[in-house]
Amino acid sequence: MQYIYLIYLNEQKWNELPPLERDQYIAQGDRMVTGWKEQDKHRGGAPLHSVTTATTIRAHDGRYVVTDGPFAETREQLGGYMLAEADSPEQAVNLWLEGNGCAPATIEVREVAPFPQPNAAPTPGRKQYMLLCYHNQEEWDASPEAEKKRLSADASVFASEMANSGRWISGAPLVKPSRARSIHSRDGQLLVTDGPFAETKEHLAGYILFHAENLDEAIAVGKRFHAVRAGTVEVRPVATCAE
Repeated sequence: MQYIYLIYLNEQKWNELPPLERDQYIAQGDRMVTGWKEQDKHRGGAPLHSVTTATTIRAHDGRYVVTDGPFAETREQLGGYMLAEADSPEQAVNLWLEGNGCAPATIEVREVAPFPQPNAAPTPGRKQYMLLCYHNQEEWDASPEAEKKRLSADASVFASEMANSGRWISGAPLVKPSRARSIHSRDGQLLVTDGPFAETKEHLAGYILFHAENLDEAIAVGKRFHAVRAGTVEVRPVATCAE
């Protein structure tokens, strides 16, 4: 099974850390990734650019409302993600605990749900963007089964369209937030709690990683995806570890 690690941090506090301390945390993460690769458990990951670069797309009264800024105004925002293979939620949590010390972040660990990845040959040289797809889990659970099947089929069509256009990199839904684990750093210790990072009505339901020429094209992709899903979509440019 695949698990995603959603890395939340206070961006202002991170930027205020001494450069040497930031470098130490980054090197610690690099060592963890190297260990996962040696065990053939690493499946991908990347930091995201600052939340100041985020764009949020919502549906309101039958039209799209596009605003600057992230999905939620909280002190800790999503700063990056990592994907790994594990046999259980407990093993996924332990992979992180064994390798990353007490970094100043909150880690939400969620199982990635099965999703047929389309055959894709992404166009090289384009920037990478991520769609963070949020919805109300209670409303989704209460939806008729026929509606859930329709939305799932529409998502597969969307993925195929993206692959055919050379934009698709990867993407998948996540299991419900009630099955999440959160890892918090407190007083030099790591604490593990059941449940997602934040108690909100809308939780992260899935992600899509794709290529686009610029933010305008990425927002157009977000609108196209929003047409087949309810909820809120946050568009964020993907950084590299050196940025």
